[in-house]
Order: sequence, then C-alpha cells, then structure tokens
Amino acid sequence: MESEVFFQTDEIKEGLQKIITALKKKHKGTVKTNLLDQRSTIMGQGKGLKTVFGQGHQEQHSESDIFFRNLELQIINIATSMKDSPKLWDKHCQLTIRFIGTNETLKAELDNSESLNRIDLSSLFSSLYRFYIELTTLNPNQISEVLNDVPNFVAQNLHLFDPKNKAQINYAAGFILGQINKDIQNSDAIKTVNSLLKETSSIKKEIPALQNKIEEMLEAWNQKVEERQKRVDDLENILDKHETAFNFVGLYQGFDELAKAKTIELKSLEKKLYILGAAIFLVPVIKFFFLIIATIIGAYVNKTDGEPLMLIK
Repeated sequence: MESEVFFQTDEIKEGLQKIITALKKKHKGTVKTNLLDQRSTIMGQGKGLKTVFGQGHQEQHSESDIFFRNLELQIINIATSMKDSPKLWDKHCQLTIRFIGTNETLKAELDNSESLNRIDLSSLFSSLYRFYIELTTLNPNQISEVLNDVPNFVAQNLHLFDPKNKAQINYAAGFILGQINKDIQNSDAIKTVNSLLKETSSIKKEIPALQNKIEEMLEAWNQKVEERQKRVDDLENILDKHETAFNFVGLYQGFDELAKAKTIELKSLEKKLYILGAAIFLVPVIKFFFLIIATIIGAYVNKTDGEPLMLIK
C-alpha cells in the first residue's frame, strides 16, 4: 500500500504553524517550551490552588489553570516536531493518518487557532496524541527529547480532561496496538505466507510454530505496555518526592533570609547603643569643663575689681 502524505502538505504545515504561533504568543515572556524547566510548583494553602514561585514574584493558580498551561506547551512541542520533521511523522503514522488524517475537525482546529477554547485544546491534544502513540510505539527512538515528557503529562493529568477527550486518550493506545496487529494479519506478507502454507505441506508444518511466535510477540508487546505503565507510576512517585523536597528547600530559604535580616538589624542596633553610651559619658565631662571655665572667668572678674578671688561653687 502506498504511503499517504499528510504532514508534508501545505495545508497541514500552515495549520501547525498557526497553532504554534498562537500558543507561543500566549506564553510570551512568561514561560518557555518546558514549564518544568522554568519553575517549581508546590501546593499552596488555598482550596485547589498552587503557589508558583517565579523570578522574584509568586502567583496563585488553580490546578485547572496550570493543567491547561502545560497542555498548551505539550501541544506546542508535538506540533513543532510535526512541522520540523513531516517526513518522519508521515512515514510512521500511516494508521492514524488513514483514520483521522482526513478529519475536517482536526484541520479546522489547526486553522482556527486564535479562537480555540479549552475543550478545543483538549480535543486537539487528543488527536495529536494518537499520532504520537503510533510514532513512539513503532519507533520509540525516533522522537526528540522534549517529547519524552508527554506520557508522564498524560498519566498525571488524565483526570483533568473532559470525559470525551479522556476516553479518546484512553482509547488511543489500545486502538493503535489493535490496528497494528490487524495490519500485520492483513499485510501482503502474511497473505503470501498463508498462501504458501496452503500449497506446501512442509510450510503447513510451520503453522503452529508461526502461531506460537505471533502469540509470543503479542505477549511480549503486552508486557512492554505494562512495563511502560509501571515506569509512568514510578515516575509519578518520584515527582511526589521531589515536590516534598521543594517544600523543604523553600522553607529553609525563607528562614535563612529572615536570619540575615535580623543580623543586619542587630548590627545597626549595636552602633546606636555605642553612640548613646558615648553621649552619656560626655555629658558630665562637658558639664565639668564648663564649670572650670566659669570659675576662671569669675576669678578674673573679681581680680579686676580689686576684690579677693573667690571660687564659684
């Protein structure tokens, strides 16, 4: 079967560029393509709020706000990879191209990037995610490093998708695996083998072995899917531990800054005490000095008047 071209068409290229430009415009000056590289998020004290510590300021966002911000970033990353490597995505996503490549809704979402609401964004992501699943299932080493976080994002935020798109995302992995198996069974190579098996008795003897091999492949495939799910769960646990560590680091930094501020206040207070002590000591000295001067002046005045000198007490 001849490969279908989808991502290399001008219509899809322009649509991908529109969505990338529109979403990057929303995030200009606040985040880059990977939010986790820019900020650490820890749970705040309010109901359903998270406190985001950024560059010299802190903001409060709901869990939903943070989810859609990261969803937009994931869309940017996937769409950018599709735009930059269209031949790769065309080559390894033939199943998904056949099933949703001609979907006018997807093309409309790409074309109307300026007016996408949150439901539209979720729908767009679920469509892009199906292409992603096929590419990474058949060619896990072909994706760029920035896309490695997509499975973790889905695993941790699946509950935040609306029911329809949540179902689509859950359906994607099983659908792709089923279609791959179906395509294998219906491929020209398998048909040729079956034909030869019917014509040659020696090949017929290989049918059980071939069936066992296919079953072993399917079993190994299912085991691989389970291992990936376990890796996702392990990564989720690691992120929970990191979240606790970030809480401690923030608390430590707060106390450290408070200690520095109090040290500066103490030094300032010590200087003021030294000045006050010096002033208290100088008062009687100055008073005594003026007393001596007054005595001398009094003595001089008495002498000039012909009177005996008298000390002023």
